[in-house]
Amino acid sequence: YEEAIKMFTKAMEYNVDKSVTAESKFWMAESFYRTENYWGAKKYYLEFLSAPEARTLPVYNMANYNLGYVYFSRNEYNGGIYYFNEFIKKGKSEQPVMIADAYLRLGDSWFVSKGYDNAISHYDKAIRMKAVDVDYALLQKSKSLGVLLRYPEQIMALNQLISGYPGSSLISEAYYELGNTHLMTKANEKALINFKKVASDYPQSVYAIKSRLKSGLIYYNSGLNDLAIKTFKGVVEDYPGTPESKEALASLKNLYVELGKANEYIAYTSGLSYASISATEKDSIVYSSAENQYLDGHYDVAEGALANYLEQFPKGAFTTSASFFLAECLVKSEKYEEALERYRTIIEGPHSEFTESALLKAADLSYDLSAYDQALGYFNQLEEVAEVKAN
Repeated sequence: YEEAIKMFTKAMEYNVDKSVTAESKFWMAESFYRTENYWGAKKYYLEFLSAPEARTLPVYNMANYNLGYVYFSRNEYNGGIYYFNEFIKKGKSEQPVMIADAYLRLGDSWFVSKGYDNAISHYDKAIRMKAVDVDYALLQKSKSLGVLLRYPEQIMALNQLISGYPGSSLISEAYYELGNTHLMTKANEKALINFKKVASDYPQSVYAIKSRLKSGLIYYNSGLNDLAIKTFKGVVEDYPGTPESKEALASLKNLYVELGKANEYIAYTSGLSYASISATEKDSIVYSSAENQYLDGHYDVAEGALANYLEQFPKGAFTTSASFFLAECLVKSEKYEEALERYRTIIEGPHSEFTESALLKAADLSYDLSAYDQALGYFNQLEEVAEVKAN
């Protein structure tokens, strides 16, 4: 193209025939466009279109089409919209494929510019022409409908793509988008059918991993914990290091913590070279898992989990709160002596938000156990440190 540019430059310099000069500008622009020099292409296409002699040349309207692409490639979508429209208005004799393609690019330009109604209108025109990339137009139309929350129409567009173009390279994405749409409308079973379809029939598609992750999240949110764990582990192990793998691992952690099975999560990740957990994070995970059981009122499970935390992390970041909650669980299971011992560790430790409560509960518990001198001692300590008037 460099040699061509030199020759066209000479032709313009001679300027013997104005039609030849004008056409030289067109081919100069074409040369720049083919080498992705969009600044040069834009300059010479505009000069060509403004030349009076250009209007009679066969390539005149092609300049509108190509200039539309120049603006589109530069993300200058308003310019692209203008010149693609100009091409269509003047393009009655042009090939249907090019007209349909211009409608597609108009749809894309409006889509990126968030003019979704206009995008749908132009995708529809491309679809009706049936000249090129109808599957793409249907997919983009469905995405526009989804943004506008027009889910029934979105489902229709996707089903039209799937049934009409089963061999399309976009078919796995269509099934994935259909799954997402059903998920948005809370039709979880239908969503799962489509996500499973992608994962099983198109395992090499980039949407396979996304579909498996979405399936895991549906199981998780539906309380199907065993299926969720199995699905998340599959994503983690089959796609290590991917964003979806990291999200699956985070969901696994949340699920194990909620189930009070933090140690199972830690044991699982210990076998993954790419998912190392620091001592501080282990401390936090095991404690959070135990605390959740306590806050959910599962005191018998919480008792074991909190005791396990204190055994694993005797100097952990949450020993004070863990000791207090464990004491509360022990009281509920009528293990009063053990509870009193836990309250005592809090009282004898550094002053904390639990100190007053521990003193009050230790005093009451000692009194109930007829340890009156001990109770009095705790009440006296409480009087010295109390910040809450009721205490």
